[in-house]
Amino acid sequence: MRLGQIAQILGWAFLIVAGAMVLPLLDALLGGPDLAAGFAGGLVGAAAVGGLVLVAFRGVTSGVPGRSRRFALAMPVLAFATVPAVAALPLLLSGVAGPGTGYFMMVSAFTTTAATLAPAGQLADPVLLWRAEMAWLGGYAALLMVAAVLSVLNVGGMRLTQSGVIRGESNNLTGTLVHVAAPLAWIYVGFTGIVWVALWVGGAGLRGGLIGAFQAVATAGYPMPGPDGPGTAMTGGAITSAVGPLLLLATFLAGTNLTLLWRMFERATWRVWLRDPEIRGYAGLVFAATGLFAVLLGDGEGGFAGWLARLDRALTHAVAAISTTGLPDAAFLQDRPAVGLLMAVLALTGGCTASTAGGLKVMRVLLLFRQADLELRRLAHPNRVFRLRYAGRAIDRDRDLGGVWQAFLAILGAFSIASLVLSFTGLSYRETVAVVIASVATAGPIAFSIDPGWAGFGDLDGLQRALVCVLMIAGRVEPALIASFFIRRYWQA
Repeated sequence: MRLGQIAQILGWAFLIVAGAMVLPLLDALLGGPDLAAGFAGGLVGAAAVGGLVLVAFRGVTSGVPGRSRRFALAMPVLAFATVPAVAALPLLLSGVAGPGTGYFMMVSAFTTTAATLAPAGQLADPVLLWRAEMAWLGGYAALLMVAAVLSVLNVGGMRLTQSGVIRGESNNLTGTLVHVAAPLAWIYVGFTGIVWVALWVGGAGLRGGLIGAFQAVATAGYPMPGPDGPGTAMTGGAITSAVGPLLLLATFLAGTNLTLLWRMFERATWRVWLRDPEIRGYAGLVFAATGLFAVLLGDGEGGFAGWLARLDRALTHAVAAISTTGLPDAAFLQDRPAVGLLMAVLALTGGCTASTAGGLKVMRVLLLFRQADLELRRLAHPNRVFRLRYAGRAIDRDRDLGGVWQAFLAILGAFSIASLVLSFTGLSYRETVAVVIASVATAGPIAFSIDPGWAGFGDLDGLQRALVCVLMIAGRVEPALIASFFIRRYWQA
């Protein structure tokens, strides 16, 4: 992949963002013309930037012949860094936010981190819709990245991902992107449409249901606006509402391998989805975490209704944490530090590989535990030959396990370095840990579960926000990819 090809991909991405602005523009026109001019100007500006990039790099494929892998590794980083700048144009032109604040808001949305600077009640409906739509587009971009870049180049052992779409060849990543984009779009749009209709029928309203569908499918933990106006929280924790269980189910499914849905519908059987070891491990972690949360979140409720309410809270916390969605309101966790710790561990674990969730990913965690079990068995039987298998295929120690360890050490290194740097900016130790975990795991609201007394991302200064933007981008594209970019023997292979 050459620099010209990357520029062309970015140009098309800018045009897609421009087209996506039509939805909040229509919402602004219907609700009042105050923000319409800003979104109209942003649409024209984004389309102009995308068109100029495509024209400037039309037919350009020049580059360093031996470094196409390095360009391919740089593509996701450039996409997640530049697209938010274009997406922030409506916020800037309408006066909603300045350049720095607008870029932070869009990086937070596009990386599906959902780190909020202001309560939802302070933002107009078109802005809430645009933020949710950008998170939804970011989730789709994350799926494309896994299917066409990470798994093809085996970044962090990603070649073991059980993909429901054909990925193509590693020597033509542009063609692979084009090849997998259509089936992924059918899966993503179809899933979102089903969730939207379900939320709408469930009482979330037309706009609220659409925003909720965007955010649930993208595992972005923004507070969901209700039918009575922005800021009416519907986080999925109330068993008396039909919206809560629907959001919970949608968020759980969004944390699974979404690409397998294509193969499942293609073959008209659930077995493809249910037999995936990563999905089974994901469901097992949710089940185990629900049991732990049920114990930790107990308030002494008695009777069947009390236990049902406790189970609902426990399941909500488990799904919100492992899907890296988070809960917008965690004030009641002030005297429950164990709950925040468990949510942090689940968020760093993350969802399945081909999902919109962040974190290390369940597949890698399973392989690390299987390797540990294998080493213990070797100690007991040193002369016996053991083989590690995953999803019916033999695991290569160097290519696969080496990549898994690379991903684990990369996320650990990112956490250590980021914590050290942020600690020098004036944040306390607990605030630093909360911000770093939330950013690297792309689970912004998790910060409030770790440190319920924290003032929030809006309390960060300019330097701290810039560092958090870097962390959110690194967490979305995976620290393992950034580490691979600097390993010369990898990208020259």
